[in-house]
Amino acid sequence: MITPNENIQMLKEENDRLKRAVEELTFLNDLSRAMSSTMEVQAIMARIITKSIQTIGVDQGTIMLLEEESEKPMQTIIRGVGEENRGGTYRLGAHMTTWMIQNVKPLVVNDLLNDERFTLLDLGESGIRSLLCVPMVLRGKLIGVINLFNKSGGNAFSEDDQKLMSIIATQVASFLANARVFEQVQQSRDVLKKQTVKLQKEVQARYGYDGIIGKSTQIKAIKEEIQSVAKSPASVLIIGETGTGKELIAKTIHYNSNRSEKPFVDVNSAAIPENLVESEFFGIEEGTATGVKKRIGLFEQANGGTIFIDEIGDMSPSSQAKILRVLQERVIRRVGGNRNIDVDIRVLAATNRNLKDEIAKSSFREDLYYRLGVFEIHLPPLRERREDIAPLIEHFIRHYADQMGKVLTGFSRSATEILYHYDWPGNIRELANVVERTVILSSDPEIGPEYLPPDLKSGHDPAMEAETSFEESVNNFKRRLLKNALKESENNKAEAARNLKISRSYLFRLLNQLFESE
Repeated sequence: MITPNENIQMLKEENDRLKRAVEELTFLNDLSRAMSSTMEVQAIMARIITKSIQTIGVDQGTIMLLEEESEKPMQTIIRGVGEENRGGTYRLGAHMTTWMIQNVKPLVVNDLLNDERFTLLDLGESGIRSLLCVPMVLRGKLIGVINLFNKSGGNAFSEDDQKLMSIIATQVASFLANARVFEQVQQSRDVLKKQTVKLQKEVQARYGYDGIIGKSTQIKAIKEEIQSVAKSPASVLIIGETGTGKELIAKTIHYNSNRSEKPFVDVNSAAIPENLVESEFFGIEEGTATGVKKRIGLFEQANGGTIFIDEIGDMSPSSQAKILRVLQERVIRRVGGNRNIDVDIRVLAATNRNLKDEIAKSSFREDLYYRLGVFEIHLPPLRERREDIAPLIEHFIRHYADQMGKVLTGFSRSATEILYHYDWPGNIRELANVVERTVILSSDPEIGPEYLPPDLKSGHDPAMEAETSFEESVNNFKRRLLKNALKESENNKAEAARNLKISRSYLFRLLNQLFESE
């Protein structure tokens, strides 16, 4: 039979257990809330060790984090009574961390002075007589240690103390893993932010109005046109010969518009086969055909920003109709899809063709022309603005010399004269190629005419040189036209024929007639 005193004792013990359980749950709840509200490792560590000292009832405690590679103590926080013995507490904590690296398991010692594992430690002045150590382990690797010293009132550490602190150590390890990932993400974001700022400055330098090189009245007028239209939502049609810088104008418009921080997507429509136009521009749904995966189209990629469609005059009428629908309705539907997708895009287009002539020949849709040509910019060929040749040469020499680590003063007077009087059928692109070639070849600070390509050195059209007959002169002229067209089209004979406005069959006949001996 239980006596009243025994019953009172049992009730007291049960009350103590309930009180301890409430304290533990409160501790775990507070810790969980704290770790979900911040990623400040120092603050959380201090809170953990302080709360552990209060809940377990000890004099002192340390929490030590290890370096990922060396497993040496990287960060230590000490809390509790006996501030004057912090050095001894740290040394014992460091010793226990070394022990934990080797063993990686909880350790309870209630009679430290008589434990043979620690007889070599000088604990006399520290006042530490008992300890509880638990490892913080993440994916099988020790990342830190929690140490508690001297159970209050001379009591012994219990199995419940060890279980609670092991739970705490597991939670803290997960928090530290998240904190490290968070820190890495923050560092990556900071690096990315710096890189973005740097790239924005580079883009501004390259695609600002000063990036359009030239001092002619035509170029000044074009810059004013770009400044007028850049901030507007209007579509722009850029018209000019191959190599006049149509893509540069398009990028300058975009990067000086309200969409400058959004995507700029450029596409050469002449390079897309007719049967792929729809899937390239509109995208395709997975499973549309065997083995086909979902792909986002160019219009969706440009959503919020600008799409630049180069060589739009080469598009077939059926493809033109699909582009027109997007311009009219601002919606697209992927190939194989069954829903419309809204797109917010600005359309810039370019061509080297006379679209009004193409409309007259029913090769280009008139309604698409008026949709695209809300604002037209005409780029004159280089031969019509020769005063821009000198600043362009200076720009390209500086650019390519810097790339190749050369110090060059420029072209000689005689070489400059040759460059100035050449007609540049390939326009700025051809000029850039010639300058790059001469920078590569030149071994002198000043580039002389000997480094120029042969067909530039004569200073006049080779086809006009005295020949044995009129027929030979005409053939030489044809050869030069064909060579330039093939060079500009990168030997794409279909494109060369289009640029020369002749049929492919006639192009092949000319090639056979004029180059049969080569």
